[in-house]
Amino acid sequence: MAPSEAHGRATGRGASRAARALVGYRKLHLDAGARTAKLDAHGMLLDGGIAKGYADAALALLGGAASIALIAGGGDIAVGAPPPGERAWRVNILPLPTIAGDAAASARPDSLWLRDAAVSTSGDAEQFVEIGGVRYSHIIDPRTGVGLRGRNSVTVVAPKATITEGLAKAASVLGPKRGLPLVDTYPRRRRPDGQH
Repeated sequence: MAPSEAHGRATGRGASRAARALVGYRKLHLDAGARTAKLDAHGMLLDGGIAKGYADAALALLGGAASIALIAGGGDIAVGAPPPGERAWRVNILPLPTIAGDAAASARPDSLWLRDAAVSTSGDAEQFVEIGGVRYSHIIDPRTGVGLRGRNSVTVVAPKATITEGLAKAASVLGPKRGLPLVDTYPRRRRPDGQH
């Protein structure tokens, strides 16, 4: 059984199998010359799951005098030069509540100081469903077609949001044992725990 956020109940195995058949980047074909995208299967949809990571493209469009900017979209932030008189932009990352009902807002946030960089946080802090006492994230594990279970929050810092958003989602799915080594393969990254 797979969770259904829309209905707050589990779906049958057949529905879950049918949904998984409509997932996968290999079923998306891009034609750069015609500037088109084709999906293989009827019923497939493009999900903006990592599209917010293009905040740095919007930042680049500002350019020039507008290079002093912060662009935020969901859990993704891209920053340019800091405001006048500041050394960097301060971006707060709230800790994940440990028990359902904990107020993350009352917890002390971790602060990142960024300039000409991006940060993305992926997890289940705000988007999840509980079914039968099990918490499922909105982030779907493509191997199972089911939302990630349990508490999960990953924050990635890199030069561009197009990198941070995809890495944060991938590291969420892979978990810390396999996700952190993936993040570590990208140059000029800084993990929020201060390790380089």
